[in-house]
Amino acid sequence: YRIDFVGIAKPDVGFYTLNLKVVPKGTGFSTIEPSKVLKVLGAAVPSDFELAVTDAKDSRILEQARNKVKYPETLKGTPVRVDKLQYLRVSFRVRSKESNKAIIADQAFVRLTNLKTKNEAVFAAVPNVNEDRLYNLAIGMDENAPTFKYESGDYKLELIVGDALINPPFTWEAATVSLNFKNTPSSAKTTPKPESRRTASLPEITHVFASPQPLPTKSISSAFTLAVLSPFLVFLLGLLIVGANFKRLFSTSHFFYGVGFLTCIAANAALIIIYWLRLTMITTLGYLGVLSLPTIFFGNRALANLAWERKEKQKSH
Repeated sequence: YRIDFVGIAKPDVGFYTLNLKVVPKGTGFSTIEPSKVLKVLGAAVPSDFELAVTDAKDSRILEQARNKVKYPETLKGTPVRVDKLQYLRVSFRVRSKESNKAIIADQAFVRLTNLKTKNEAVFAAVPNVNEDRLYNLAIGMDENAPTFKYESGDYKLELIVGDALINPPFTWEAATVSLNFKNTPSSAKTTPKPESRRTASLPEITHVFASPQPLPTKSISSAFTLAVLSPFLVFLLGLLIVGANFKRLFSTSHFFYGVGFLTCIAANAALIIIYWLRLTMITTLGYLGVLSLPTIFFGNRALANLAWERKEKQKSH
């Protein structure tokens, strides 16, 4: 079975669902209804192309200000002049070449190319479904001056249209326009070009570090040092006044515990000194917790032996 779908239906470009129904004549067979999605490709051409210059983005375009041209011709005569504070207005439709119906293309752009420097500026055209799929584009010269790199001169205006259903896509040179960016503010003239911003030299970064805080005098530093060491000095002075006798800790009966107790005390003092120099509070507390266990053990045993020895001497007298 064959059917000339394109020849009979003459469909426009787009997607179609082809529904089939097969009914058998005999019994013992079931009816099937398969479906198939078809994509119809076709050529398209631009139409109703108009070019105008206005002083405002939404101002009404007078008939005598409309520059019309038909595809594939190019607008003849003097290039259309657009000054710095004006708008370049472009409108057009895209029609199927077979049915002449207006269609909406996925991609429609207007490209302006400087004839001298070959720099390009591309703008997307948006269709208006309320006006029979008419594409409208208003290009403000002042706001888009950086896009044109502030380059005055003649520009080639091209229409670029592409779509998955348009075969082939097309590019059409519709007109030549003359853009004028004179009287641009000096600040805008010095703006680096987009492609040169990565390689242009940047202003030098200068930084002044904060001046160091003034150090205290030698007398104040010495007084503070003595104030920090005063508790230890008072402790040593108290031992002398009380008459502490460490020799008893080194007697034969409890020599081991006495040496261990004094060693742990020295280790704790050294830990505090190291904390002042380099350790953090959390690390110091961890080491102090470890040292506290042998300190308590040796101290308890040493002092208990001393007390027991004192009681024994009292009993003997």
